[in-house]
Amino acid sequence: MIGLGVVAAALIASRVSASIVGYPISGSKHDFKTTGYTGDGGTFVGHNKCGTCHAAHKVKKVSPLWGRDNPTATGWIVWNGQDAGQALDGTENTAEFLSAAELTGTGTGMCMSCHDGQTAIGTYKDATGTSVPVYMRAAYRGTWGRALADMHPVGHVVPFGAPGWKADLAAGNAASGSNVATEARGSVGCTSCHSMHSSSPSGKILRAGERCLSCHDK
Repeated sequence: MIGLGVVAAALIASRVSASIVGYPISGSKHDFKTTGYTGDGGTFVGHNKCGTCHAAHKVKKVSPLWGRDNPTATGWIVWNGQDAGQALDGTENTAEFLSAAELTGTGTGMCMSCHDGQTAIGTYKDATGTSVPVYMRAAYRGTWGRALADMHPVGHVVPFGAPGWKADLAAGNAASGSNVATEARGSVGCTSCHSMHSSSPSGKILRAGERCLSCHDK
């Protein structure tokens, strides 16, 4: 008779395997073990392919065994239809926008803990043995950073049920065949359209399906 422990292990393994089908980390631009990353400050080489973002022990977030600190909650500006955008500094309409502290705790904050260009991706040891931080290089980052007013809204609560919007996310998913997701308080974020481990066959870490039509009733 197969022991319960073996059955449990098999179930766990199958769930883990299912969760990582899609975008391959090995050999990708996020594989800092194989390819390293040369950014502002120098070149960072990861200890393993997953360890830049995940940790097995002393994790920052139990799910998904997240090993990185959140970005600091200062300097965030998001889309509001105006060139200047909306600063998340306590002046925002909290019914419409996440606070900076809420934003940095979401999946967007997880992505931006590298992509904001202000939070170190990793470090390397210089000739004196001093740890030198490596940041996402400005040439790649472009207008990214924490001034996100010219990008698709992040930290913006989706007004489901209002004219032009799906009644709710579940209905939007069913209609479009998408696995789009919302973040805190039903807000839009990086992970609404991107997923490192369950992406479309294009390999561009985009979620499958009609992503726009999951939220927009057009």
